[in-house]
Amino acid sequence: MTEAMPTTTVEPTAKAKRRRGEQDLLEQSVRRQEERTGRATREVAECLAIGDTPSTQVQEDRRAATAAALADLEPGDELQSLLTAQLLTVHGMAMDCVRSARDTAREEPLRLAYLGHAGRLLSLFSRHVGRLERHRDWCEARVQEALLLLQRAEAAREQKEQLKMHNDFIVALAKKDAAAAPGDRNDDGPANDSDADEFAA
Repeated sequence: MTEAMPTTTVEPTAKAKRRRGEQDLLEQSVRRQEERTGRATREVAECLAIGDTPSTQVQEDRRAATAAALADLEPGDELQSLLTAQLLTVHGMAMDCVRSARDTAREEPLRLAYLGHAGRLLSLFSRHVGRLERHRDWCEARVQEALLLLQRAEAAREQKEQLKMHNDFIVALAKKDAAAAPGDRNDDGPANDSDADEFAA
């Protein structure tokens, strides 16, 4: 009775901890999603001149968005790090051009120039995304190729070990048969009697 009591007490506690951990993880995910949505909403509103976001908030949003994007992308090598840095830089510059283009205090040709430059930067951004995805696919293919080679090497090693075990078994069996062969002979009569006539009737 006394041994069963702690078990029943521990199990609900472990389940409660697991549920609390899952709930915390879910709340964290929802909070991050809301933060991402809020940043994107403020940026779009600022670029479309339908909102009035303070410059400090814009900088804070950009800083948080950059950190979140780097955490989400998780560059796997140096080239991916460079492409990611270029990607984020080009995006920030494009958004700055869009903000400058919507400034009614500027002259129309200048605003159009900003819009044209924003379009070129967004096209460059799209190409960077494609290049990053292709490089990720290439890295994944290299990893899969290395895993396949490793699996083949492991299979060859196992096959070699099995073959060696089989050969060792055959050699041991042959030695056992050779050791048992002299005892199997019939020693009641002479094996080769030179005086006996082999052809005698």
